[in-house]
Amino acid sequence: MATIVKSTPEAINALGVMSTIINGGLSGELDRLGGQGAVLEDPMHWDGPLAARFRAEWPTTKAHLARMVADLEALRQQLTTIQGNIQAAGGGVG
Repeated sequence: MATIVKSTPEAINALGVMSTIINGGLSGELDRLGGQGAVLEDPMHWDGPLAARFRAEWPTTKAHLARMVADLEALRQQLTTIQGNIQAAGGGVG
């Protein structure tokens, strides 16, 4: 039984858009978010009961942001590999 592989122009476009979002914006914005959190975790810049609560919770949030950046890069690499494999198998439509 033959396996069908394909990559339509719509799929190729979606891959490109996802890669652009990951490379051009989303990962960078998550890094920027982490940088701003670093400012807010310093009680010399921001303090009070709720700010202290933020500081207590920030390490977990910061770790989640770092994990998201790593996961997005892994996703980008996976998409590139899958598309390359489809193209190599002759499944490119276009």
